Amino acid sequence: MNRRIKLFIGLGNPNQNYINTRHNFGFDVLDEITILKGLKFKIWKNIAHVSLYEFNNKEIWLLKPLTFMNSSGSAVVSFINCYKIRTQEIFVFYDDISILLGHYKIRISGSSGGHNGIYSLIEHLNTENFP
Repeated sequence: MNRRIKLFIGLGNPNQNYINTRHNFGFDVLDEITILKGLKFKIWKNIAHVSLYEFNNKEIWLLKPLTFMNSSGSAVVSFINCYKIRTQEIFVFYDDISILLGHYKIRISGSSGGHNGIYSLIEHLNTENFP
């Protein structure tokens, strides 16, 4: 199957207490992308910050849910339903405390591994099949 990512999701918490913590790694990744590409985030339906990157006639969305991490799935499912994005076309960035700082793992599909934000996505999307 030829997968094309249409939506990058960064998990984190919108509360000021989480700025510059590992917990907001997903937000930080998307913030860096917007800086590098000269993009801006806008509020979408009061439930997410979104930005659109257009490259070679393709649209790639960046989304940071404004819900707290444990409820991220509700904002994500609203967005993907609105823009007709399939779960195979999303990619989620998040911190996993079981991975050493400075290391990373790419998960193509699978369980939440105890991560509440990923658990929320799995519950709302009704699938574990997303990277």
